[in-house]
Order: sequence, then structure tokens, then C-alpha cells
Amino acid sequence: MTEKPVECKEDFKNLEIHILSGFSASGKTLANRFLEELGFITISPTSPDEITQNVSALVKRKIKKIVVNVDIRTYIASCLEADIFLSSFNRALEELAHPPIMFLSCSDEVLIRRLSKEGRSLHPLSAMLGMDISVEEALSVEKRILLPVKEKARFIIDTTLTSVWGLRRKIFEIYTSPKDFSDKFARYFLSDSVHYDQVLLDVGKNIVKKVISEIKPLLLFDSTRAGEKVENLREKDPEDETRKIDIVAEQEYITGLENNVGVPYLLITEESGEIEVGKSNPDLLVFVDPLDGTDLAIRRIPLCATSICFYSKSLNEFLAAVVGDVFTGIIYYASKSQSGAYIEGSDYGPIRIFPSRVKNLSEAFISNFAIKPQRLLSLGEQKSLINNSLRVFNNGGPLEICRVASADADALIEFNKGFAGYDLYSGAFILSKAGGVCKRLDRERLQVQENVNYRQKFIATCTEELFDNIISVLKL
Repeated sequence: MTEKPVECKEDFKNLEIHILSGFSASGKTLANRFLEELGFITISPTSPDEITQNVSALVKRKIKKIVVNVDIRTYIASCLEADIFLSSFNRALEELAHPPIMFLSCSDEVLIRRLSKEGRSLHPLSAMLGMDISVEEALSVEKRILLPVKEKARFIIDTTLTSVWGLRRKIFEIYTSPKDFSDKFARYFLSDSVHYDQVLLDVGKNIVKKVISEIKPLLLFDSTRAGEKVENLREKDPEDETRKIDIVAEQEYITGLENNVGVPYLLITEESGEIEVGKSNPDLLVFVDPLDGTDLAIRRIPLCATSICFYSKSLNEFLAAVVGDVFTGIIYYASKSQSGAYIEGSDYGPIRIFPSRVKNLSEAFISNFAIKPQRLLSLGEQKSLINNSLRVFNNGGPLEICRVASADADALIEFNKGFAGYDLYSGAFILSKAGGVCKRLDRERLQVQENVNYRQKFIATCTEELFDNIISVLKL
């Protein structure tokens, strides 16, 4: 009995056949690697005339997940004129029942930088054909040839700002089911051998530094940098006088996470609430407070922070956290697999930090967020706390918790409304990694919930003894 040959496009409809294309240096080599990880066989025909034949040969061998690479190298190897090359490619698409095309694009500036950096091979037009043309000219020719392919693409990924991990997530989102993606995350990314928490830490640090560099000039009213935009940002919004500048900071997080996190995630942020990126019910939660203390910062009172924290639901653990002081540029950070917590500035660090060893309230410098009148009245009712403390400082947020971690303060107390997760978790994780204590008023550990409005009352201290002393005098 002979095997039925693949003869018409109807035979291809139930197969997973995809076309991968893109510009030189846009990330196709990485894309092929990620697709192979998903079980695809990747092939690179030397001419579009060979596509159907090569795919048919694989199908006859019971291979049903196939990616066909078609790019400028295919054009060069085919020795065809551009119009004939495209006509042949279109014919192959018709024969294969129009498989989806994924096209990797990128800005000219980044492509030129990637192709020109030391140690990189020449553009294929120069390397394979020996054409004596600049990188810019080669890219111009390539774009003219591949533009019709890009216009047919179902999926276009811009890799201009996309990291290796970000590209991986975007490809997995296209080619896997929610369950497969979730399983791969739990099995691969959370394994001790991968240390994905360090990847997330680097992502967080880079975004925090970017936010500081973008926002600080606006807060300092740098007219050479911001011009009239600064005054517009200071105008009162009908809902919140600080909301406009907070949204500027939040957008840096949204873009940075989208381009650099390699797995699906749920972003929980003060401004926009909950934003799901990738497949449904992601394991990774990302808590972001774009700017904490904006109402003070726009008055040039230097108590303003930006923070991010990563949490795995399956591990029930925080993976990494970063808190940045917008005015000084100092950042605090910690990660799951690295011992301790750290601080670094623009010209020093990283330096490992430790909380103080203060045990008695009479020796403690404590903080409480009591800027709003109602909060201040509530603090005034805590006479025993005030009378027995060494100093009481009026501020809160993740930055103040980090000051406890670095021994610049001894405790932060929140007994009024409670902090939301985006205000709390980053500083709390850094403090715990530094060796301090952060627990709820009922002495239980902090709870992590996906609800942006969920709040908790807590005490963050340098020692267990100081936590107990504060609880004993609080009027609850």
C-alpha cells in the first residue's frame, strides 16, 4: 500500500504550517530557536519554488508542525528577479492554503546598529553577493524586496525595544495555548537552574531608572527638556491634580514590561488598575506604583518614589522588587535567588543593606503616612505611640519601607486606611530580604491578592522586638 501524496492545498489545511520572515538583524535566528522549542521543524528553502516541495516531503514523514523561513537570503539564493521571486512566493502560499506569516520588523536605527557592531556578519547582500554598498543602502534594498511579504503578514512583531525574553513571550503567545504556556512557565522559568528572578530584577531596574530619568526633569521644571509640557502636567486634572504626570510614568512601565518580560503576566498598577498581558490566568503578577508622592514632588518636596514588584502565584513567593528614589536616583532592590537586599546610586554600589537592631520604641525613629488631615487626626489619637517614640516622621510608601531596610529609619506604621499592594509589596519584600520584619497588625504575614483595591494595615520594623513593642502601645 503506497502513501497518499500531498497534492493540493486541502491536504495542508489541518497542519501547522507557518511562514517566518523579517528584516536582517530583526531577531529571526532567535525566533527560529523559540519555535523549535515549541516543537516546530524549521526549514529554509533556497527558492520559493521549493517551498511546497520541501513542506510536502516533511508531511510525508508525519511532521505536522513546520515553519518555513523566507527572507532576503531566500531571494539571494533563488537568483530570481524581485517580481518573479514574489510571484513564486505568492504561488507557494496558494498551494499551502495560505499559511499565516509572522514578520519581524525593527527601526532602521536599531537594525543599522545591530548590523554594524563589532563582530557581527555583514548584511547578506554584502556577504553573499559581494555588493559594495553601505548597511543603510543594503537595508533599503531589502525593505523594497520584502515589503510585499510584510504586507501579507498576520503577525508583525516590532523588535526595536524588545528583549530576547520579550520576543520569546510574544512568539509563545501566538503559537501556544494558555495551558501550555502556563505549564512551560511553571516548569522552566521557575526552576532553580534558570534564575528568571534575576531577569525580572534587571527588567525592573532598567524601567525604574528610565522612569527616574524621564520624570525627574518634569518635576524639577527643566524648561530646556520639557518646555510648555511641564506647565501642562502641573495643571489640575478634574479627577486628580497629579494624574497626568503619573500616567507619563506608568506608560514607561507598560512599554518596558511588554517588550522585556518573557512570560504572560497580570500588571496591577495604581493608575490603570489591572492589565492582563498574554494568556489568561497568568502565574506572574506585577505590582507597579508609577509615582508615589506626586503631589509632594510637583511642589519640589523630595519625597517621591517609583516601584515595581514581581510575584509568582504558583510559588507563592515574590521574585524581585525595585524601588527608586526619584529625586536622588538611588534604587533599592532584592530578588528571590540572591541573598540580601541592595542599594545603588549613579556613582556607587551595589552595597548590601541591613536594618538597624533597635528593639525599644524609645530608641526608634518611626514613620507614619499622615499627610492628609484625616490621617493626621488618627495619628494624634496614638498618644502612647507618640510619647514613647524617639522621633515620628510624616511619610509613607515603598521608599519609607526601604529606609527601614537600610537603617535610615526603624519602623513604618500603617494603622489607618492600609496600603494597596502596589504601595506595599516592593518595599516589604526588600525589607524582608534585608533581614527586617513586615507583618499585618494581626501579626500574620502579608496577603497577596490580584485586586487593585485590596489594602492591608501593617507594621514594618527592623526587629521582631520593635514590632512587638509597637503593637503593645497601638490603640487599635
